Amino acid sequence: MSYRTVVFLASVLLLGSFAAIARLVDTLAEQRLSADLDREAVRLKTAFGVMRVELEHGMISIADLLASDTEIRGLVADGAAAVRAEGGGRGGAEAERIRRALAHRLAPQWKTMREEIGLQQIHFHLAPEAVSFLRMSAPGAFGDSLRDKRRLIVDVQRDGRRRAGFEIGPSFAGIRSVVPVVAPESDPGRASAMIGTLEVGASFPEHLRRLSVQVGVGYGVLLKHEAISGLLSVNRQSARIPAEDDGDYLLAASRDELKTWLSRSLLPAYNDADQNTRLDWNGRIYQVVRFPLHRYQRCTDPPSPPVGSIVIWSDISDQVEALAHSLARVNRFALIGYLGVQLLLLGLVRFSRREWQRQLDAQTAELRCKEARLMELATTDPLTGLLNRRRFFERLTDQLARLDRLGERCSLLMIDLDHFKRVNDSYGHAAGDAVLQRFADHCRQLLRQTDSVGRIGGEEFAVLLPGEDLGHARSVAERLRALVADDAVETERGAVRVTISLGVTELASTDGPDTALGRADEALYAAKEGGRNRVILSEP
Repeated sequence: MSYRTVVFLASVLLLGSFAAIARLVDTLAEQRLSADLDREAVRLKTAFGVMRVELEHGMISIADLLASDTEIRGLVADGAAAVRAEGGGRGGAEAERIRRALAHRLAPQWKTMREEIGLQQIHFHLAPEAVSFLRMSAPGAFGDSLRDKRRLIVDVQRDGRRRAGFEIGPSFAGIRSVVPVVAPESDPGRASAMIGTLEVGASFPEHLRRLSVQVGVGYGVLLKHEAISGLLSVNRQSARIPAEDDGDYLLAASRDELKTWLSRSLLPAYNDADQNTRLDWNGRIYQVVRFPLHRYQRCTDPPSPPVGSIVIWSDISDQVEALAHSLARVNRFALIGYLGVQLLLLGLVRFSRREWQRQLDAQTAELRCKEARLMELATTDPLTGLLNRRRFFERLTDQLARLDRLGERCSLLMIDLDHFKRVNDSYGHAAGDAVLQRFADHCRQLLRQTDSVGRIGGEEFAVLLPGEDLGHARSVAERLRALVADDAVETERGAVRVTISLGVTELASTDGPDTALGRADEALYAAKEGGRNRVILSEP
């Protein structure tokens, strides 16, 4: 076999090896992102589950509170007796009088709870046929039996145990709780005489908006067309966008994207199972998590088909873009590596072992430099979770550029924990670490998401407040100072109290990073010289 053939075959084998390694690295990176998104999907689904359980417990608590009121119980008992005496069903004049008295008694609570917690329903049903006695949302609609429509009511009237769950009714679809209502004359020593049930219900929109703000993603509830057919009056829903004639209806959404996707039929096909997909829309990439929504049913019943689904979406464009950049770098490195090794292979034929070793050492040194560079790129302080010094300086430089280009104001805080060395000496370094972590928590609690906080030194921190002038920055600094001063960190050796000194300045267009930090540091020094636990301003 000729020399050229050997070199050619070796080159092809080498190229194939590098291509395979690059592909493997690409695959592993994509799998890592998918795994991260799967974990995020579980977290977001859990957050919804927690919200739903809290909402169910809240509805049960409200229902228990109303059902335990002696006056309300007496009115329901009188109403039940009047309905029976007047032939059942809707009852007669006496039942109507009692119904109005009960509605009048509940009117203040009904108004307050509708306005403050978004309550949708307070509904009394008479046992044992689950006959509607009073709907606060529709006082003129009563006398109908819900025995064949509302399993939740039937189960509570059957065994007297309070329950909660998702159900669809004529007026709204949402979380409903049902508790027994017992006659006020029941003997505490004997079984309570149940005269009916009380239902309290809330819909999803307001609660989804609150959860969306807390978690930072969008939440929506979709109902199947067949699930609401004949039950829910669709024209009473605040949002109702059918994907198609027999498709899903939008019951609630915390953000507008879902409404747009439904109107344009952009959502991926769904098969009533947990789903984690991506949606490319309007130049952004979204993670769309979807899982079934079931109506209330007893645990002994066979599983029933879902009545709808919960949709959660979040913008993952930055993560996908970061992955694309990472894959591009991997491919570039693979190409560079292939060319380098190819040259090395050719050089092995022409040069001595010493030359080969020299080249190998040079490549090893280059790889170590790259590894050291990658380690240096870490941007987060491991103890506090705040920006490290390098990353904070980058943010400061960017903010100065924005000031110069756009005229956007920004203030800078330099912060130092007073007598921090005493904490370490008196309570130990573990306590000192706890104090630093607690301070970082205070910063996250007080500051905005657009603000930047970095750990500059051991107990020295810096904060950027974009858009804030010196006066507003001073207010923020004073609130942070008071928050830290009023707090205590519990340790094994006792409570630790610390204070902070702050130097505040506003960035100027002529500033460089060191100039701005130096001016804030001078103000910080003045605060310490002035007795510590105070805020000192420095004009630019």
